[in-house]
Amino acid sequence: MSLEEYARPDDAIWICRPRQPTESPSMRLRTCLNDQASTAWLCDKIDASIHEALREIRAFAYLLHPQNLTVDGLKATIERYSRGFGARTSLHVTTRFSSDIDRLSRDKEHSVLRVIQEALTNVFRHAKATEERIAVASNGCHFQLTVSDNGQGFPPDRARSGRRP
Repeated sequence: MSLEEYARPDDAIWICRPRQPTESPSMRLRTCLNDQASTAWLCDKIDASIHEALREIRAFAYLLHPQNLTVDGLKATIERYSRGFGARTSLHVTTRFSSDIDRLSRDKEHSVLRVIQEALTNVFRHAKATEERIAVASNGCHFQLTVSDNGQGFPPDRARSGRRP
């Protein structure tokens, strides 16, 4: 059922006018419609949608710029991200780092983190793996990232060169 099924035209105008600065639209909606049960159901649905949208916005904001990368460093950020990813997906993720991994430039740290995020997602979606291993080694200005898993691969003849036609 939609909002239009519950609200009369004059109700809709009243709903849009602010009553008090602290009163939310769903609170106003609850008081102005006649059918309390339907109104409560609709408001609960709206509240749940808003909560879910906020949760997703926070997740995207974290993924775009994880603040703990700047504060805690690459190693701690990857470990925390991997634990959280493993908890959400039941994928067992292990990490191994060289001691100087937090000495990479900020741009390289962001790049390594993005590649790891993408690798974790791809393994979860496509490999049907139960375990994933991440290793990052660094020696000065160079680093090596290795991501491996116990999932199913694909035939080598199906691999593409990465170049677009």
